[in-house]
Amino acid sequence: MTKEIQFPGLTEYLTPYHPYFYCINSRETAECYLAGLMMDGERKSVEPMSERVNASERVMQYFLSSALWDEQKVAAEYRRRMLMETSDPQGLLVIDDTGFPKKVVIVRVLVGNIVVHQEKRITVRSEQV
Repeated sequence: MTKEIQFPGLTEYLTPYHPYFYCINSRETAECYLAGLMMDGERKSVEPMSERVNASERVMQYFLSSALWDEQKVAAEYRRRMLMETSDPQGLLVIDDTGFPKKVVIVRVLVGNIVVHQEKRITVRSEQV
């Protein structure tokens, strides 16, 4: 697997998770996958992401479907690290939910009447102050 795209600090960030990936290739692929998720581009499926990070599409697909790693321990480590980052007694966590119209309008016909429903997508941003 070739890694040309790098995000400063990503390797160091992932180091505590290494014990939960049972193969070195899985660790490297996890880094490529996360880099692909953070990169620009609308499509976040394996094919376009593997092209953006110059990784094998087949290896990334294997990582997502069949590679052995302990999902529960990864999630527990993530929660532990986030708790450490946000547990300042003087800190304040701000959650800003902003609604904006979705591009989809659903039209239903009920007993001769046309009812139009407009959905909203909510974006949530959090920031520790």
